[in-house]
Amino acid sequence: MRRTLWTILCLINAGWACAQTLYAPGERHSGMQSPIYAAVDGNPAQTTYEKGPLWNTGSNRQYQTIQAAIDDSNAGDVIVVAIGSHSGPGNRDIDFKGRAVTLRSVEPLDPLVVAATVIDCGGSNTDPHRGFFFHTGEDANAVVDGLTITNGAGCYDGGAVKCWNHSSPTIRNCLITGNLSGGRAGGIFCAHYSNPAITNCIFTGNAATTGYGGAICCFDNSSPTITDCIMTDNGAMGSGHHGGAVYCHDAGNATLVNCFISGNTAGHRGGGFSAYWSDPTLINCTIVGNASLEGGGVSSFRQSNPTLVNCIIRENRALDGPQIALINTIRIWGVSIPTEMTVLFCDVQGGSAAATVDASCTLNWGQGNIDLDPQFVEPGYWSDANAPWDANYSDYVVGDFHLPPDSPCVNAGDNTSIPAAVTRDLDGEQRVFAERVDLGADEAVAEIADLNGDGVVDFLDLAVLADEWLKNAAGLRADFSENGRVELSDYTHLARWWKWTAKWRR
Repeated sequence: MRRTLWTILCLINAGWACAQTLYAPGERHSGMQSPIYAAVDGNPAQTTYEKGPLWNTGSNRQYQTIQAAIDDSNAGDVIVVAIGSHSGPGNRDIDFKGRAVTLRSVEPLDPLVVAATVIDCGGSNTDPHRGFFFHTGEDANAVVDGLTITNGAGCYDGGAVKCWNHSSPTIRNCLITGNLSGGRAGGIFCAHYSNPAITNCIFTGNAATTGYGGAICCFDNSSPTITDCIMTDNGAMGSGHHGGAVYCHDAGNATLVNCFISGNTAGHRGGGFSAYWSDPTLINCTIVGNASLEGGGVSSFRQSNPTLVNCIIRENRALDGPQIALINTIRIWGVSIPTEMTVLFCDVQGGSAAATVDASCTLNWGQGNIDLDPQFVEPGYWSDANAPWDANYSDYVVGDFHLPPDSPCVNAGDNTSIPAAVTRDLDGEQRVFAERVDLGADEAVAEIADLNGDGVVDFLDLAVLADEWLKNAAGLRADFSENGRVELSDYTHLARWWKWTAKWRR
């Protein structure tokens, strides 16, 4: 598959703030003697890894491998991983063994630190390895935070991470890239009542080489919550395989919120997302530029009913149902088992008329749906719109998915569908800025100090304030305090937001 430098942009667009650099300049960790300056739990402290590149902040002990640090940990411990590439025995196939500990990089919110703190699985078809295997009933207190997981390969389920047997860890702020599985989930596999919380992660360049779910596969009563994630250039490869980015099967009722799914491919159904015998929910997701044989954006099969609310589904490609497809099993098995899909407050290219809905299947086309150009700041595009569809390759060029203030997707969603815990969009900005939520993963946010509405607070806005300075009247544009007078408090507000720039302006 095509690998792109867009991953770096994804890290920034996902809302990962470039925090203060907390490691010393000069040589980074390349052995076990590299000095690291870490701020742990908000308390800056200089720590030298003289005995190993892993540090348990509770016991103040250092270790040579991640597994050794976990094996010697207690509930509530935080283990900090030094910047560098961590590979070989003890640094792959990592097993938390039921422990409620946090394993994190020096600064999980700094994309440069995350990209430089690498779990290199070193897997292959003949020597299979993945990053993590959770299988001992871990709960949300088992945390993986701010790491890059790459080169997992050879395992049938979960190229990077496998969650199995009632194991529901927290995986956040991670870059999961370049992992392969021979069956299900190039990235993260969830099965047998495992419900991990996957938050603010990037999935790119992962593949299920002969199976399902290029980035994530949810199986056997496993319903992860996937929030603020970007999935691009992943694939479910080969004939008869589904879910280029995400595949849900057998009551795998995942919930996706504020996710961007683009440039993924599947050999059969669901270039972006595929539901099979499951009822997943997608809220405020942007699904663009994916490709498959059926249901380029989203597919539903065999007694499924995925619900899509506040989503944008456009520019996907498929021979049958470019945006959405509801497929009856009679196509394959000769026996009719129908399926459903529910769509509310979504922007779907072509509307319901363009959807593929097989006989006996039900498309619940609810209120609030539109078919209008979202007017993305920089629309993505197919580099060759006439090229034949290829399950092994996506020629979609991902653009800038931010919405301008005049987009028809602004103030077009349903507020009641947003989970109570979700208060921010994919950029980390206010999720409901005006009266109604916007469609898709991005919220178009403005600032009142931007008096001329051009997306930046600058001298043009200062000129407006200067013109109204010390005036007393109702409705003055620069009266930010709304006391009927433009004065020092209003100037202070403008100065505070000086050079603020809207995401849609950048």
